[in-house]
Amino acid sequence: RNYVLLVIRFVRMAVLGTFVGTVFLMTPVDSYKLRMAILFNSLIALSMGGMSFLPAVIEGRKVLHKHFDARFYPAWIYTVVNFLLLIPHCVIDACIYASIAYWISGPLAPYAGNFFFFVLILTLYECTMNGVFQAIAVFSPSKSLAQAVSGYIAIIFAMFSGFMMPRGSVVPWFLGVYWSNPMQYAYSALVANEFLSPLHNQRQHPEDPNSKTYGLIYMESDDFITWEPYRWLCVLFLFLYFFVMVALNAVGLHFLRFRPKARPAPRPGTATNNPAARNPQPCCIACPHSGWLHGVTPSSTPTALHC
Repeated sequence: RNYVLLVIRFVRMAVLGTFVGTVFLMTPVDSYKLRMAILFNSLIALSMGGMSFLPAVIEGRKVLHKHFDARFYPAWIYTVVNFLLLIPHCVIDACIYASIAYWISGPLAPYAGNFFFFVLILTLYECTMNGVFQAIAVFSPSKSLAQAVSGYIAIIFAMFSGFMMPRGSVVPWFLGVYWSNPMQYAYSALVANEFLSPLHNQRQHPEDPNSKTYGLIYMESDDFITWEPYRWLCVLFLFLYFFVMVALNAVGLHFLRFRPKARPAPRPGTATNNPAARNPQPCCIACPHSGWLHGVTPSSTPTALHC
């Protein structure tokens, strides 16, 4: 309902789209690393907006808990409606950003199907990250802890997205983090959408029909899955991840109650226990025209009163 914040949010996406698009202005088709960097920075730009919800979620928990206790509505109804209202905002964010960055930076695969798939992935990823950050806020007892955990989560997601560290370079005990990372699925879907498009289907040896295309070579060099339907599996995973985050938010709001810490008892001799501190202090009231009222004499000379 705050139209000023909505306008600021949409202007922010336009600025980010222009910034990313101009940084990677007219990227050559064969510069596959730069094109992967465009996709990675697009996910970073869409994910950071969810951190702005942390203070509002934490400050609004007391009011929501009163509503839940008074049986105005259950927690799951509020959570579902809250996320349904966020979806149009995420769609508009993705459309504004993609309409600028997608076409200025390369353009990326200049086909309608690839462009709308790009918008779909950005929308799903932003909705998912909003759910992640709101779940962190729901399960955190304080605003400072929620902000710290959100920063660490964002760093971990970026580190194991497949851009900084390919899948083959991830040590075995961190493969669970890699495969449970929503950013990895969004990034893999965007990479497949770009490099399996007709823009990169030129073969390395045109005279050999069995030779690989440049898009496949680029993806295999960074250990990406080259199976074309895999990008739709990534879409399915992002949907499931989003539903899990909605459920976590509902459970946290329903069961968790963070009470403020009790203040320690004041030490003897402090202002609250000192009788002299509780004594009334004298004040002067000038009442030259009134009669006897609370010890004030009808004179122009102020009289000291205890009030």
